[in-house]
Amino acid sequence: GVPWALNCEEVEIPIMPGDVILQYTDGITEAKSKTGEEFGLERLCEVIEQAGSMGAPALAGTIKKIVADFSKGSREMDDVTLVIVEVNTTEQL
Repeated sequence: GVPWALNCEEVEIPIMPGDVILQYTDGITEAKSKTGEEFGLERLCEVIEQAGSMGAPALAGTIKKIVADFSKGSREMDDVTLVIVEVNTTEQL
């Protein structure tokens, strides 16, 4: 959940053609192996670095498979949401 006293700063980031925007829920980073180890942000970043140039559909499939393989045999399951947007325009947004 989101803490009610959350202080957010507004920042503008230019989005360019070819950029990929990835949003995910903690069900990915907190996915547990059968030994109780969490998948973690570092592991997710490694997957993105290795597979990020594959395009949004392939990246989504890769993350889904790797997280599923990692958590195979675990009794704990959380909801998982993954949204990947790939910018395919020639104009800066």
